[in-house]
Amino acid sequence: MNIDSEYIDGVKVIHFNNGKANTIDEELLSTLIENLPDKDTRGLIITGHNHIFSAGLNLPRLVDYNYQQMSALMRLFHDFQLLLLKAEYPVVAAINGHCIAGGYILALNCDFRIAVEGDYKIGLNEMVRGINLPPIATERIAQLGLFEDHSAMAGITQPPSAAVRAGLIDAVVTEDELRNACQTWTGNWPGDKKHDDNRLLVERLSQPFETLYQPFLTKWFSPSAQRHIRDLARKLTPG
Repeated sequence: MNIDSEYIDGVKVIHFNNGKANTIDEELLSTLIENLPDKDTRGLIITGHNHIFSAGLNLPRLVDYNYQQMSALMRLFHDFQLLLLKAEYPVVAAINGHCIAGGYILALNCDFRIAVEGDYKIGLNEMVRGINLPPIATERIAQLGLFEDHSAMAGITQPPSAAVRAGLIDAVVTEDELRNACQTWTGNWPGDKKHDDNRLLVERLSQPFETLYQPFLTKWFSPSAQRHIRDLARKLTPG
């Protein structure tokens, strides 16, 4: 796992690299939290590596997690994104390639989602079929009004051109334009509006973790969901 960061005109840019699929795990989330800029920054841009933003949680690793381990992972997943929603600066997801499942949820909780043109997918894949979405996703989806039925997003992945029409992302640019576009969006950020828009969302997501996540974790460890998770993990495991 590796994270590189730099400041460009007062905006912090974080590149995260966590294996071939740039998956999300405890180590990555802890490091991302440690690398968040202070409130005086002009903005934050988060991006992946090697033409992939993130394929989401590391499913083959999760199949053997017990309740406590999965709960600890989801607490970090939730806490990091809640910090993004509360940040006193604009946060842009610079989507440089596949942005799926937990990777898309992470991008969803940024203020803006800017994607490069290309032949790749954005959205919630079959990983979430038969598994409740976590509150950090369902509450944000409801706030943004993406789908009246949250479950309608399950299994939906689209190329960037279709994703922008569906409202899953805000803009599509060329690879050469990505950095400048993200800088422009941070410069056009209406800060007061973010806090007004997110106030009720942050309040709901600041409830005790156990209260918020018990339904998700109960579903995750149900026999039907575990069969589904293990089937998908086998597909993702080489050999």
